[in-house]
Amino acid sequence: MEKQLSHQQSLEIITEMIGNAKRNLARGGSFYFLLWGVVVAIANFIIYYLINFTSTNEWYYVWLITVPAIVVTIIHSRRQMAKATTTGPIDHLYGQIWIGVFVAMVITLVFMAKINYAVNPIMLIYAGIGTYITGRLSRFQPLVIGAFILWISSIIMFLVPVNQQFMVAGIGIIAGYVIPGFMLRKLEK
Repeated sequence: MEKQLSHQQSLEIITEMIGNAKRNLARGGSFYFLLWGVVVAIANFIIYYLINFTSTNEWYYVWLITVPAIVVTIIHSRRQMAKATTTGPIDHLYGQIWIGVFVAMVITLVFMAKINYAVNPIMLIYAGIGTYITGRLSRFQPLVIGAFILWISSIIMFLVPVNQQFMVAGIGIIAGYVIPGFMLRKLEK
């Protein structure tokens, strides 16, 4: 027979799982926000420069700097999972959320010709979704605010010419990803 948990016991278990997930996020979550924030911001700023101040048409090759970031992310994630003292469903959920965001991004990139290559604002929407859910689950308000900054940046990007979108994206990523990443890093210490 299964023992029925009381309402209070259920709440205690959920609270403990959230606390464990928050501690695990605070032990290494900043790495991902800082890595991806810096890589994507740099890529956007370089592309902005290339589009606006050079005659190159091959600016899109700059995005290849994300390939090493993917490799580093996978390696770091596996090491972090091996070191985790306690993991629970919420810890697993963080990873699943970001895998879902990544898959959505890849699908968008594969079919970007169908939307006239205007993917950058959409990528910020996806990043905002992952950041928002991570912030809400961990109850870390700077990530929630960062998500709104990413979404506002996305709206602005839809309203400005394409050659200006990369500057907006770079600034939005710094404000919505890198700054909350540094704040999360402070919790880790």
